[in-house]
Amino acid sequence: MSTAPGSHGARVAYWSALGAFLRCGVLLLFAVVAGGCFSRETVIHLRPDGSGRLVVDTRVSQALLSYLRGMTGREQGNAEWGFDGDALRQRAVAYGQGVVYASHEVASERGGKWFRVVYRFEDISKVEVAVDTSLPFVGDPTSAETRPRLPPYRFHMKEEGKFEIRPPEVRPASSGPPRVRVESVKAARQKRERFQEEREKLMRYKNPFGLEEKDTPETVVKKLAEGMFFRIRVVPEGVVTLSNARHQTDQGMVLFSVEAPEALKDSETLRRASEGTLHGQGWAEWLRNPAVIAETGNRVLLYLRDTEGERDETQEP
Repeated sequence: MSTAPGSHGARVAYWSALGAFLRCGVLLLFAVVAGGCFSRETVIHLRPDGSGRLVVDTRVSQALLSYLRGMTGREQGNAEWGFDGDALRQRAVAYGQGVVYASHEVASERGGKWFRVVYRFEDISKVEVAVDTSLPFVGDPTSAETRPRLPPYRFHMKEEGKFEIRPPEVRPASSGPPRVRVESVKAARQKRERFQEEREKLMRYKNPFGLEEKDTPETVVKKLAEGMFFRIRVVPEGVVTLSNARHQTDQGMVLFSVEAPEALKDSETLRRASEGTLHGQGWAEWLRNPAVIAETGNRVLLYLRDTEGERDETQEP
């Protein structure tokens, strides 16, 4: 089997190395991957006629790039990341019907690599965007393993220039007495030994994550979380005549945002992250963290007009 850069064999070899890296339980922070190893922002550029663009920016840290280079013996090409036109065209389906691939680019940064992919759509009502903490460009986006696990934000155009953004439903947590965790001495010892092995693996290849032998699971998670974030924004391409969005900035409406270092100040989040169970938590559990900014509950109204039209005097109902 060929292992030339960009070949199927090279991609399989890369995925195998990345899979070995991800099996370190302490790395299951938010997204099965090491905190700080990558961050992602999805921006919906919306025009009054309901068409627009989805711009997905993913930043992969130099630490992860260095670690993978140490594991595989060479630099990973863009095709091995799954960051090529064919793979990205297939991923368009993850954002809804009618969403099609438009372009992509990649650039090296001081802190790692920056990947941008642009999709376009003609009808925002067919678009859905979830908080996507899945691996960068790896696997089939339609499979249960790689599809975003959190529910999506959906969009509806009532008429031209008048939109509703429908946040994910927040289902109440199941009632009942709190669960009591009981761990045997043997299980606790095995967990400590496993963590020591995982920490040792992460310190290989010139220790790009800057870990120390004295680091506890919580300390490791905090170090790996530096710089990690996930965000969804809507940028109106026109004049906003009405909006009841709670989180508006000069860069558009923020539907969801979380920065890992801030989220880890919550003791329960830190505990679950250090145990590698955070990725399995539901939408309601995410929203309990005070560091999470999100549009929830009521539908968000967004009324737009073209920049050259007359101002719409519609009043908020």
